Amino acid sequence: MHPKLQYKFPSNSNRPLQTSAFAAREVDFMTGESMQKRIRSDLEQCVLSRAIGIIFNNDERWLDFFYSHKGGDLRLAPEELIQEARCFSRGEQILIRVALELWSGANYVGISQIVEHLDWTNLTRVLVAIMTLRDITANELIEIGHLYHES
Repeated sequence: MHPKLQYKFPSNSNRPLQTSAFAAREVDFMTGESMQKRIRSDLEQCVLSRAIGIIFNNDERWLDFFYSHKGGDLRLAPEELIQEARCFSRGEQILIRVALELWSGANYVGISQIVEHLDWTNLTRVLVAIMTLRDITANELIEIGHLYHES
């Protein structure tokens, strides 16, 4: 399981701490403004890259579209990648949006779009990528299925 990073609120705030696996929010104590800051361990980055590779079927063309050649960063800002992807099919656009959502934690696609527009193969890739991020094995998934059918 991924270690969770904490959102930090000003000490005078009585809001509870919230957690996220991929991002931490620091608050500027002078202005009180939040600053989004990406913090990932090497393990988290490796698992995330593996999940995104699953979504794109490890196709080098899609990975080159998504990633910068200078390392594991995005090639462009998420909004620019979405704009460039407008020439692709609806299903391909959704795969890019799912990968961006996993990458950034921002909301780029809805579940209804995933279900409505992805064919079985791509839907399966998205589900396997999510299972990879959640560290769910196939055996655990089978057990969950048996519990569902028994009730």
